[in-house]
Amino acid sequence: MFEDKVIPLDAWVSQGVDWLVENHRDIFQAIKWPIEQTLTGLDTGLNALHHR
Repeated sequence: MFEDKVIPLDAWVSQGVDWLVENHRDIFQAIKWPIEQTLTGLDTGLNALHHR
């Protein structure tokens, strides 16, 4: 009975992500920059400790 019923969750999620990216790209870019800088600094610091 339920074998033929499929919830298209993958399509819904893809459509939702596409909508978010199309409509809020500037916000994501603004959030990305400080996070990226923090992670790059941590990576550089931790790698510097390893090489000593």
